[in-house]
Amino acid sequence: MAADTWGGEFHPDFQPRNGELRVHERWTAGGFANTDLDFLLKQHHVSRIVLIGMRVNTCIDTTAAMQATSEVNAPAYVHAVLTVEEFISALPPAANSS
Repeated sequence: MAADTWGGEFHPDFQPRNGELRVHERWTAGGFANTDLDFLLKQHHVSRIVLIGMRVNTCIDTTAAMQATSEVNAPAYVHAVLTVEEFISALPPAANSS
């Protein structure tokens, strides 16, 4: 979404906190294309990231039929559907130390 338009702003509950990194100049659906994300990751020595998101059609499906989307659509798009606890326990020890 274009900056300063509906959908191009953070939801009030998810505003960046002081000191948090913020990626700028997002023009496409990809998080790296036309952004400073790669630079920020390298500058802060980040070697692993977690990507979370869904395609637009699955977001619409999720709104209309959450259970069906979780059971039918999600497995078609993702490697695994996990709870937060399952995800954290699957992290390598170095990433799970904080």
